[in-house]
Amino acid sequence: LLKVLKDAMLYFSRQDTSIANVIPSMDHINDCLMTAAINLELPLSIRTAAGLAKKTLNCYYSHTDESETYHIAMILHSQYKLQYFKNTGWQPEWITTAKELLCTQFELHYRDFDEVDSGSTEIPAHVVCEFLIDNMMLIDELL
Repeated sequence: LLKVLKDAMLYFSRQDTSIANVIPSMDHINDCLMTAAINLELPLSIRTAAGLAKKTLNCYYSHTDESETYHIAMILHSQYKLQYFKNTGWQPEWITTAKELLCTQFELHYRDFDEVDSGSTEIPAHVVCEFLIDNMMLIDELL
C-alpha cells in the first residue's frame, strides 16, 4: 500500500508528467486503498488508515470535478479521450457536459470568428469540435 503512494509521489515529481495522468493515477490509488480497507487479512489499524486515506483522496478527487482543465486534458489526451470517462462509469450526461465544455472552450479561444461573414458556408465551430472529438482516434492513426 505504501509503495503505491511512494510510486505516485515519485511519478508526479518528474518533469514530464502530464495533467491528464492525475485522474487515472488517483483512480489507481483509490482502488488500492479500497482493497486495503476491506481486506480482512490486514490488521484493523491498517484497514482504518486505508479508509481514512481514501476519504482524504476523495476530497481532493472531488475538486477535479470542478476543474475544466482536468476534463479538457483527459479528452484531448491521445490515450484517454472520452473512452476513459465511459470506462470508469461516468453517466452519459456527465460525458456530454465534458464534451460541451471542450467545444465551448474551442469556440471561445481557437475559432476565429472575425473571418466568418454572414454569407459564409463555413461549418459551425461546435460541429467542427464534435467531429474532432468523435474522430480523434482516427486522426491519431493518420498522424
